[in-house]
Amino acid sequence: MAARFGTDALPALLTLARATPAEYGPLLLPFTSPDVAALMADWSARLKSVRRLARQWLLRHPAVAARALVPTALGKAGTARRQAGRALLLLHSHGHTGQIHTAAEQYGTPAAAGMQALLTADPLTALPARMPTPPVWAAPGALPRLRLRDGSGALPAPATANLVRMLMISRPDRSFPRKNNNRRASGGFVF
Repeated sequence: MAARFGTDALPALLTLARATPAEYGPLLLPFTSPDVAALMADWSARLKSVRRLARQWLLRHPAVAARALVPTALGKAGTARRQAGRALLLLHSHGHTGQIHTAAEQYGTPAAAGMQALLTADPLTALPARMPTPPVWAAPGALPRLRLRDGSGALPAPATANLVRMLMISRPDRSFPRKNNNRRASGGFVF
């Protein structure tokens, strides 16, 4: 259907892909539209089963993705904004910063400034709106002392509490940002 009808088939393909992403999502790879960009940003952030496909689409069509996602990434706070921002940061981390800036400039000076702020924000400052409360069993006094890698001692109680909170707000499929050079750790956590 996609090969035969081309862009005329896109609305039907979008409907099918939303219902069954793993089955019909690959058929969206050659298509470019704001609806496809928003769907790929959503899948990239939310669905592990098609995350690779979504990222493949975003990296295959960076200019279209940037043009479609800049307004959402700078718009009303919420899930769509976070997803669009993450998709643009993915493009940024893969060398498509110029295309993001070009897209933002098309929306005016405030959008360009907002996009610059998004791309240069320190990932260590991106915290949830509400910090979780550690369970009683995870209080620093209830845990065994965490020894330093070099064997020179153990983490003090406040550092242990911070580590517990960091683990609570982290997701297993995402790396926690490193402090040096704003690079991300490759295997999850860096101690």
